[in-house]
Parts: sequence; structure tokens; C-alpha cells
Amino acid sequence: MANSGNGRTRLENAIAYSIAGLLGLSVISIVAIPVVTVFFPKTPPIPVLVTFPWLGLPASALLIIVLLLMQIRSKGKNK
Repeated sequence: MANSGNGRTRLENAIAYSIAGLLGLSVISIVAIPVVTVFFPKTPPIPVLVTFPWLGLPASALLIIVLLLMQIRSKGKNK
């Protein structure tokens, strides 16, 4: 029950979904910044919208490295 059907653990699946979520939210916020600026020029910038890509993209890059290292380690054990 700890492994899914394709040989990946629940932890690997959770990391993969976290990567997808962080990247998706980062891209959406990057697109939303100019849209909000163009359509609502008088509003002040939203701090969460501005800072999230600066935190989400590096965090997802680190998670990609962690997932890659976990995959390399598990492939080494199988041989």
C-alpha cells in the first residue's frame, strides 16, 4: 500500500504534485502581475502576487533536484 502501481512511493508522488502546484501558481502569478497592472492601474501592487514567483520557482527547482536524487537512489538499489 505504500507504493503506487508504477513503482513510485507516496512521498515521490507528493513531491511531484508539489512541484506541479508551485510551478503552476508561479506561472499564474507571473501572468497576473501585468494583467492587474494594465486593467487596474490605480491599485497598489499585491504583495503575495509579486513575491510568490520569487519563492515558488526556486522551491520547485529544489524539489525537482530532491525528486531526481530520490529516483537515482532508488534505481541504484534496484540494480
